[in-house]
Amino acid sequence: PSLSSPAAQAWTIGALAVGYLFSGLPGKANLLCERQSEIYSTIYYRKHLTILMSNFSQSLRLSGQLYKAELISRKGLVLSRKIKDYRSETINLDSLGFAKASRGDFKQSKRALELSIKYATKAGSQHHEVNSKLFLTQAYLLNSENREAAELADEVWTLVNEDPLEKDVIRAAYCQGLAALRLNDLLMASKLMHFALKRVRVVQLVEEELQTLIALSELYLRLGEIEKAREHLDDIWDYAESGPYPLFHADALNVLAQIEIDANNPKAAIAAATEAYQKSWCDGPPYAYQYGLQNAKRLLKKLGASQPEMPAFNSVKFEQLPRVTIDLKGRL
Repeated sequence: PSLSSPAAQAWTIGALAVGYLFSGLPGKANLLCERQSEIYSTIYYRKHLTILMSNFSQSLRLSGQLYKAELISRKGLVLSRKIKDYRSETINLDSLGFAKASRGDFKQSKRALELSIKYATKAGSQHHEVNSKLFLTQAYLLNSENREAAELADEVWTLVNEDPLEKDVIRAAYCQGLAALRLNDLLMASKLMHFALKRVRVVQLVEEELQTLIALSELYLRLGEIEKAREHLDDIWDYAESGPYPLFHADALNVLAQIEIDANNPKAAIAAATEAYQKSWCDGPPYAYQYGLQNAKRLLKKLGASQPEMPAFNSVKFEQLPRVTIDLKGRL
């Protein structure tokens, strides 16, 4: 209230939202992004609004609001094209592409992210190129295209070491490590994951730390070190609940279910897999976290347990998605 300028109010609210997003509270970030959007809309700061929409979409995705995450990124894309701002178009393509990957629409996800990479490369923006390629790497991993993910992660690692930004270095190491884990190179996976964890705990980026801890838990499970696998998950639960981070929560619960299976605790395994299913549901298919949901289904089937009843997606509750075209030929 002490700021008389609406533009200054909006900027300050946005800075606080980013602080919440990076420090583990995307739910609080969502509320502030909503308010910032309202202010920018009234003062017609359209360029600022397009950049806000990318941050807002990412925060919504992390907190499990997958339909609204896609809605906001589409709005950002429509507006950035209207004002012919390629920088904001690139970051909204990233947000749209990863929102689609989270719900299993990999064909459209790849198209959006490949177009974003094309724009970033053409503009000579290495940071945006790295960011887009990291999102594409993670999309590959969600779709079990592990060799493609490993190749792209190696390419990104070369780029981030030319002009290092700590967040990019951590994400690149995590992506390389997870790809190595999926390809059964456990020694390399361990080296990269521990490198990422050490770096991320210095700068305290909660999103990256949670993903790394889950991957390390999976690694120790594969190595047969069940107690170490549990210990890494113990560092996740509070953040996953308070964030909230339902997608990461689901991944952690699925790993926990497998831990309980290996420890011969079927009741605990069923409870964990059931909760992972519920956390993955989000707005309901097709706006569910498909990677988590499919893993939970597989585990419940393995355990001979039924899937919990969940409410179907109800389009009436949501604003209609604006139409956007993803043309890989681009408009450059």
